[in-house]
Amino acid sequence: MVKLSGFAKVNAIYDLGPAGNPDKLITSSIPIGGGDAHNANLDATATRFSFDVRRPSALGPLRFYLENDFYGGAGSTAFRLRQAHGQVGNTYAGYGYSAFTDSDALPETLDDEGPNAGALLRVAAIRQIWKLGGGATATLSVEDPSSELILGAGQASAQPAPDVVGAVRLQGSWGHVQTSAALRRLGYNQGDRHDGAFGYGLNLSGLFKLGGDFAMAGFTYGDGAARYFNDLGGSGYDGLIQPDGDLRTLSVYGGYLGYTRHWSPRWRSNLVGGMVVVERDALLAPTAFRSSGYGALNLIWAVSSTFSVGVEALYGRHELQNGQDADVTRLQASLKYDFVR
Repeated sequence: MVKLSGFAKVNAIYDLGPAGNPDKLITSSIPIGGGDAHNANLDATATRFSFDVRRPSALGPLRFYLENDFYGGAGSTAFRLRQAHGQVGNTYAGYGYSAFTDSDALPETLDDEGPNAGALLRVAAIRQIWKLGGGATATLSVEDPSSELILGAGQASAQPAPDVVGAVRLQGSWGHVQTSAALRRLGYNQGDRHDGAFGYGLNLSGLFKLGGDFAMAGFTYGDGAARYFNDLGGSGYDGLIQPDGDLRTLSVYGGYLGYTRHWSPRWRSNLVGGMVVVERDALLAPTAFRSSGYGALNLIWAVSSTFSVGVEALYGRHELQNGQDADVTRLQASLKYDFVR
């Protein structure tokens, strides 16, 4: 079986103040002291294409999946790889969501970033999945590492070992709940000096059916685990180098709540809130990230099975280690056409 899928999506965005990223509400990028300049933007980079192949094999069902969008770079519409992986039976290899991520528990937002506290990471991995019975599964995944550190002159991050992630999921007619844990080995080099530290992350998430509605939630805590947070990945907050040269991890925690209300078969709304906090540390710069908040409320009209229109109000707040903060309100409208539904 071969399936071509995807959608075309256009976002019309209006910011009531400086938001940092014009296309997605990334709370950690909201500028502090940026004034009150408004900004309008039309963007179609969320448009997505996917290619799915499935067939039987001697080792069990075989699946190959490829997915791209156009978030290839700031201000550009370059192709970006979202997922590219294969699976034979219960063995998976390729690039896609980390086993730490519970993508089924992420709330629906017109904003393409989603809640700041979502444990959302795509990474190259090899993993094995076991069915435990009673709707339960267990996963063990070996994943591509990245020591995202605050570095000084002459220092470079190192990857002493791959990340190891384990997850257990229980699913039923009521929804699902998932818990996952990541064990990491972070490192850095500076000339002949090498140092490392262990990091870890813990995540609990789930989606629950409430009649025709849905509630979803996720909470993540860790030391040296900022990489797994939606708005902190790539920012360097896994750890820092102390004056004596020792590598120290930074603790971070956050969570989100979401609720989907179906007003009728064609009308639905989503209410989402999230928060992320990085520990205070005297070695962090006063302008380093301390915390952020995220909120979204939308109304979506499914005009047909392949075409939908929605409006959304978004709020973001960004606080620095020195206590300075800024917030922004964003209004967004989206039109989406699904190629296959």
